[in-house]
Amino acid sequence: MKGVYALLISVDSACKHRIRIGSLGMMILTPGIYAYVGSAMNSLQARIRRHVSNSKRLRWHIDHLTMHGCARVMNAVYATTDRRGVECMLSCYLEERHHAPFKGFGSSDCSCYSHLYLVDGLDDILAVFKRCNLDAGVLYY
Repeated sequence: MKGVYALLISVDSACKHRIRIGSLGMMILTPGIYAYVGSAMNSLQARIRRHVSNSKRLRWHIDHLTMHGCARVMNAVYATTDRRGVECMLSCYLEERHHAPFKGFGSSDCSCYSHLYLVDGLDDILAVFKRCNLDAGVLYY
């Protein structure tokens, strides 16, 4: 199944110290709720399962955050689609109203500023999926 997803990640105050995010280096995250936008053009379900797993090789920027003790994946919002560019469209809509703290986070293979945003919560993400005409499902963790 092909598609796009957004992980909602709660970051607690333990992240006030610096954490290494792969090739991006050391970063400090403000406590809050973050949305990470991604796509999977082979196996959407497996990609989401991998992101919420506590046992994985650090491969992507998001892995460094989700494996840190201060971060917890709360939800995964997803939609099946084989349209190219939807991941970046979701990201652009999020960028219109939300702060992207780190240039290049999750967006090293596109021209987006970032794919990680500080958001208010689940409703923000659902509205963006609706704006992209995507029928969103929600997983709770």
